[in-house]
Amino acid sequence: MKITYIHAENIWHTFDIKTFGEYSDLYLKTDIVILADVFENFRDLCLSTLELDPAHYMTAPGFAFDCMLKYTKVKLSRLMDYDMLLLFKKSIRGGICQSTKRYVKANIPNIEGLDLNSNEPITWITYLDCVNLYGKSMLTELPFKDFESVDDLDIDVTKIADDSKVGYILELDIEYPKHLHKNYNDFPFLPFNECPPNSKVKKLLTTLSSKKKLCSSL
Repeated sequence: MKITYIHAENIWHTFDIKTFGEYSDLYLKTDIVILADVFENFRDLCLSTLELDPAHYMTAPGFAFDCMLKYTKVKLSRLMDYDMLLLFKKSIRGGICQSTKRYVKANIPNIEGLDLNSNEPITWITYLDCVNLYGKSMLTELPFKDFESVDDLDIDVTKIADDSKVGYILELDIEYPKHLHKNYNDFPFLPFNECPPNSKVKKLLTTLSSKKKLCSSL
């Protein structure tokens, strides 16, 4: 605290500050100048390496998308079928972020200090630490050409590889059997966007209810 006070006092005397308003104005000026300096350096780097100017974009994701197109040299096909376009838009749902269980106990044999319950099934706890969620999702395949509508598709979705060169957007009618409700109560499958009760705003919901015309991408 003393070091912080001495630093503030030095700034106060160096810039001949008389009021806290002047002190605030000085902070804002330096903040803007430093940010502008960093951004101009970022622009120079992008222009020299990618030949794209970030200042011509509204958002960083929009700039990153054009960087991807330039780097991969991929040509996106136009989606001309309006119903197909609506299906794509309907399949956009966002992601779930929540703490569903506060305490979990494993039941593993031959572990020192852990009592095995022989009346319960063997269970393990898997710890997954994904420190780059956006980057990880950006490594997945994206649809870009040869769009085609298919009715009555006969396919085993469990056998579609994550890196498959052919993807699917499925419109599904889902029944959630009651015997699964207990096991999946903490984290139901197939979240969907819908207005919850007493609300006019759609939210991403995880429910155990049956669903009609739910869209999911594979």
